[in-house]
Amino acid sequence: MSLMDFREPNQVKWVGVRPGHNGEQVAESYVGGAGVDYELYEVPAGKTFYLCNYIAHFNRNAWGDQSTFYIRDDGDVNWLLLAGNVGVPDAGPHCLNFGLHPLEVPAEYDFYVVAGANTYSWVMIHGWVE
Repeated sequence: MSLMDFREPNQVKWVGVRPGHNGEQVAESYVGGAGVDYELYEVPAGKTFYLCNYIAHFNRNAWGDQSTFYIRDDGDVNWLLLAGNVGVPDAGPHCLNFGLHPLEVPAEYDFYVVAGANTYSWVMIHGWVE
């Protein structure tokens, strides 16, 4: 993993908000139809993505349908399940804020949504890459 450093030297002349990173902000979202699998975002080669928060909502029309939102490694193998919903129609959103310690996602890993045959999905991620 990379060395994350908030880079806030002791300076007297700060004006406004102190910079928290030297990367590029990323905010991605997706609204998808029933039965559609979707790659939301892939971390660029040579970079690390710092996930600050996410939200995932699965609106199900039938019982027993499964939907998931997870991170896959560079070989498309599930690395971390972020949200999943099984069997309950419209159970509400899943969300998590990583606060001061964002989750580090390695290069070429991707965020992936798998929606069941009767499920509509809405997902959003926010963080930065450097």
